[in-house]
Amino acid sequence: MENSNELYGWHNCCHIVFVILLLVLCSPIFLLASVAIYAATTISSNVGAQPTGILYNPDNHLIYVANYASSTVSIINGSTEKVVATLLVGQGPSALTYDKEHHYIYVVCRVSNDVYIIDTTTNPNKVMSATINVGSQPISALYVPGSHHLYVSNTKSKTISVLDIGNIATSVKKISTKVSAAKNATKDNVTKGETITNAGRISIKNNSTITLTSVPYFFAYNRDVKGIYVTQIDNTTDIGTLSLINEASNKIALNIPTDGNHTLGISYDSANHLLYLLNQDSNTVSVLNGINSIFIKNIQLPLDVNPISAASSSLDNNLYVVGITSTSVYRIVQNTYDGHPLTGLGNSPFGIAYDRNDDKMFVTSIDNNTISVFSLNHSTNAP
Repeated sequence: MENSNELYGWHNCCHIVFVILLLVLCSPIFLLASVAIYAATTISSNVGAQPTGILYNPDNHLIYVANYASSTVSIINGSTEKVVATLLVGQGPSALTYDKEHHYIYVVCRVSNDVYIIDTTTNPNKVMSATINVGSQPISALYVPGSHHLYVSNTKSKTISVLDIGNIATSVKKISTKVSAAKNATKDNVTKGETITNAGRISIKNNSTITLTSVPYFFAYNRDVKGIYVTQIDNTTDIGTLSLINEASNKIALNIPTDGNHTLGISYDSANHLLYLLNQDSNTVSVLNGINSIFIKNIQLPLDVNPISAASSSLDNNLYVVGITSTSVYRIVQNTYDGHPLTGLGNSPFGIAYDRNDDKMFVTSIDNNTISVFSLNHSTNAP
């Protein structure tokens, strides 16, 4: 009987332990950490100087990086994590946006005040022999499908260039044909777009300019309300504003004060209809309802992060945030910071992009001239 009681007591103990283990495994804390993140690897070979903007092309599964100081765009194979090509563009490339309709990537060049075009249908990719003039010191761009509009924020001129590029393919081909013929005649082997000056400029019809009183920075598209968000900062008061541009009229339909000063980064989660604003001074992420623009909550990040950009994973809908003064990536799960930063990035992280084909995040680091890569491992859920 004594052995029976001991066995019964052990059985009860095991039952209690099993219940506790089940509760732990099903707890939100465990679920937040259930997606394993490997330590970051680093791409340093053949990366240009001061990599800033970064973009994932869902059609060819390549990553494009704008290198500000070297005036180039690096193309990276996400699977091998190797730079496979380098393209020469204008001076001070800072941002990129993808045009899925024409399969073009538009490169914003801050110093030369223009936009270069990369044709991703060619193998290898080529820089088109034509550029688009915009305002003074452009910093970001957004292409909106359907309306065929390219939006470019110009910080010095405090304007947004709205370019109707529905017929841009025809214009580019005409210029490229003329330039190609001239090269053949002169046996000029130079193929980079920046060597073509006046002959390679595109004059786009039906373009317009939105004039602002504050400095515009970054964009996000909200397909739910057919509008374009842009963050702005008053360079006198440092007060931030979020503006919503009506896609049909290209007029500002709404202005919303942001939380504190220096709200630059912005990201829209179309799956959950949520807008995220990255507030540098308060080290917070503001969450807004994407349908009615109503404020929901602020998510507190660690101090001295200075969040600048964010990207979401299509497999888990989590938001991954990088800060310009931090060397970590911060994960937002169900509108809560999970408390487990990914460390080991280079100094001054700036841009982040999600490669859904390889389930990886790529982060640019300005000071180290490197790209940090980390796997989310949703398929394996490895520790």
